Amino acid sequence: MTPFNPNPYGKRQNAATDQLIRGLFCALLGLGILVAPHFMGAGGLRDMLAGSWLVGWFALGLGVVFTLRYLKQRSRSKPGSR
Repeated sequence: MTPFNPNPYGKRQNAATDQLIRGLFCALLGLGILVAPHFMGAGGLRDMLAGSWLVGWFALGLGVVFTLRYLKQRSRSKPGSR
């Protein structure tokens, strides 16, 4: 019987790198939500995006926190392990 392998297709990225990817994606999504209404014409979609400013700020803040946690973990790691 072979041992259980949850990812048989190769090595999984470490959790710190995943945290960086999540952080950058959330930050870009938040910036997109906050900036997009300024470049759109008048209409319902523009009004909907403009009304979701709180979601944009939340996503931007969450992305910054994830990215800062990644940088903090990276600075704590041993110099030779990068």
